[in-house]
Amino acid sequence: MARYGVYSYPAGEGLLLDVQSDFLDDLKTSVVVPLMASARYQQTSDRLNPSFFIAETEYHMMTQFIASVQQMELGQQITQLAHEHDRIRDALDMLLHGF
Repeated sequence: MARYGVYSYPAGEGLLLDVQSDFLDDLKTSVVVPLMASARYQQTSDRLNPSFFIAETEYHMMTQFIASVQQMELGQQITQLAHEHDRIRDALDMLLHGF
């Protein structure tokens, strides 16, 4: 699994953003953050819930719902958000450190 890869989630709605370090590829699990369509979910704050456009749809990173899933639960990789590293890291810092 690639860090910042965006995956379909067959078991639920929305997409999943893999935020786990590539150095931990041997694990059978991945730490992920849901990406939910902005039409359904309101963002809480710009820093905690940045938005990204994927296939012409706006998604909010729902950082407060961070979780671990079995890698086999992830569907197909849809895109890669590595170019959004700073915004993703800032959202995780806000959740974990409050700044």
